[in-house]
Amino acid sequence: MLRWGSSRVRSHPRLSRTFRGEHPTWSKVVGVKLRKAYLVVALLLAASPLFLMLSDMMGYHEPLDLAAEALGLKDASEEVNWTPFFDYTVPGLPPALGYVVAGAVGTALVVLLSRVLQRMVK
Repeated sequence: MLRWGSSRVRSHPRLSRTFRGEHPTWSKVVGVKLRKAYLVVALLLAASPLFLMLSDMMGYHEPLDLAAEALGLKDASEEVNWTPFFDYTVPGLPPALGYVVAGAVGTALVVLLSRVLQRMVK
């Protein structure tokens, strides 16, 4: 059994930090978690064209689009376009690549806004 005062605990690299006063700071712990979160987001962005192609192969349509068609509503999305990337496409790029670029820009904007708000709160 290890006791806190024993030399085995003091020589252990993970446990000896507490004796030297080297506690990891909150920002370092959060920084590691943020790096992992950014990696997960990057992997999801890279995999997004796969899901786009799968939805096309399966014939998936948005449920609200189907409901609008059933009600006979007119599609006004092309007349009223307030988004920078209409239908998640980038002019001049293939649809799958435009989908990734639009997702990356949207994700970057959300991260940037959250970082700005985080600094304002500090």
